[in-house]
Amino acid sequence: MLAALCAIAPASLIFFVGQSTSEGEPAPGTWTFSSGSVTDTETNMSGKVIKAFYLVLPTGVTVTGEGTLTGVTPATCIPKQPGSQANEVECFFPSGWANGTKLTYTFPVSDPGGKLTASPLPTFTKYVSYDGSTYAPSFGLPPAQAANAPPAEEKTPCKCAELDGALNHFHIFGRGTTRIEFDVSWELLCTPGSGNCNGEILVKAPPGARFLDQNGKKFPAKDKPSIVHVKCQGPCTRRTKGKSTLSYVAFNTVKDKKGRPHTVPNPKFLPEGRANKTFEIRVSIICANPPGVVKKLKLTFDKYGQVDKKKSKVTF
Repeated sequence: MLAALCAIAPASLIFFVGQSTSEGEPAPGTWTFSSGSVTDTETNMSGKVIKAFYLVLPTGVTVTGEGTLTGVTPATCIPKQPGSQANEVECFFPSGWANGTKLTYTFPVSDPGGKLTASPLPTFTKYVSYDGSTYAPSFGLPPAQAANAPPAEEKTPCKCAELDGALNHFHIFGRGTTRIEFDVSWELLCTPGSGNCNGEILVKAPPGARFLDQNGKKFPAKDKPSIVHVKCQGPCTRRTKGKSTLSYVAFNTVKDKKGRPHTVPNPKFLPEGRANKTFEIRVSIICANPPGVVKKLKLTFDKYGQVDKKKSKVTF
């Protein structure tokens, strides 16, 4: 009865029953891709003579020719076989591929979707046959880059290469106040590397003035700074633009008739006091050379106490 069942059973079923899963890959190797062709390099380590094999490439890749096989002769390779799929190729060895023998198979492909250059690179599926008609279970054929790649090197964090900008978008708040608002607009360039790079701009108010707020957040009433820090950050190998909105005020402390101190607007900073005058704002740029380069900017006002953009020096 067993003999009769074996006689009518498919050859593939007979093979898989006797196949051991602990034997390892029968033909270990790797593949490479260059100039429109795939090169498959393998060594028969099965302990047996191999009569045929076929490769399955990623879906979307088409095998366009028979190619050239060296190391085993004679050999015949047929694209789109055994399953009539564009990404398959089957090779036969009438005299057998001897155990311990290395072969190299190069064949042309079409890869419009870039599957063979994607990251990570794909692993092909490989089948071998010991009788030329039935195939053992599949195994993987990895890319040579993945199989032999050295340990990945840690990338060096990038650094600030350039940091510049300007003061702009000035806003005046009326005749009875010394408050002036403006943007510190910046552009940061980072070197190649990993992560992000950082720069910083220190902005010093005109002598006698103090900053009221930054980006809408008011500073403590008793501790308004004369210098604010504008943080700049961006990705490596790119230019990044940003801004920080500041406003300053200027007060004098005086005493009333009873000797009690209180503050009043500094007349020099009121519209009539600053008319036709120039105030200095200093910026310190911290980038490639800490502690930074100090640049002197100038706000020149017209006869109405408005910022005269043509006469002012606001680019750094």
